[in-house]
Amino acid sequence: MLEQILETSREMLALAEQDEWEQAEALQRQRQDLIEKTFPLDDEMAQSEQAAALLKQIISLDGQLRRLAESRRNEIGQALGKINQGRQATRAYRDTSRG
Repeated sequence: MLEQILETSREMLALAEQDEWEQAEALQRQRQDLIEKTFPLDDEMAQSEQAAALLKQIISLDGQLRRLAESRRNEIGQALGKINQGRQATRAYRDTSRG
């Protein structure tokens, strides 16, 4: 199951890098289901070096995804700020041109 979580995480990152956030979000729901089925790990798996390596990769991918999402959120925030500035400028122009 950890391999499936890792593969899904890789797919999500690839989609995010292509700015396909809706598809990445759909995969996140699938990945969450896998995580819920996988954890907690049984004792043998929890002690496994392979499991540790897979978990490190998953965590690394999550960090990359998080950074991409934060960057995208900031870009959207800036774009919304510019839209609001444009609206304010238009409103100010209309108000002054009527007088």
